[in-house]
Amino acid sequence: MTPSDVRVILIKAVDDWVLVADRPALAKRLADPDEDVRFDELDVDSLAAAEISIAIEDQTGYACDLADFLTYPSIRSLSDHIASQLAEART
Repeated sequence: MTPSDVRVILIKAVDDWVLVADRPALAKRLADPDEDVRFDELDVDSLAAAEISIAIEDQTGYACDLADFLTYPSIRSLSDHIASQLAEART
């Protein structure tokens, strides 16, 4: 699974918990694969992070925990981390 694949999963999970439709500039950035968005810009709180983590684990098998959101505080950095962990697990 590539970072781009993980990014799609993350954005879908974020979209389920964070209302970005009212924030067109932010929605546009999320839709652009070259853009990066920090979780604090999305107002992801601990409940949203927990639910996003569940979606990530359900779809990738990676057991994302809340500390990952602090260590990897953006869509790109967390996507890269998860893809890297999944690649390592396969080897």
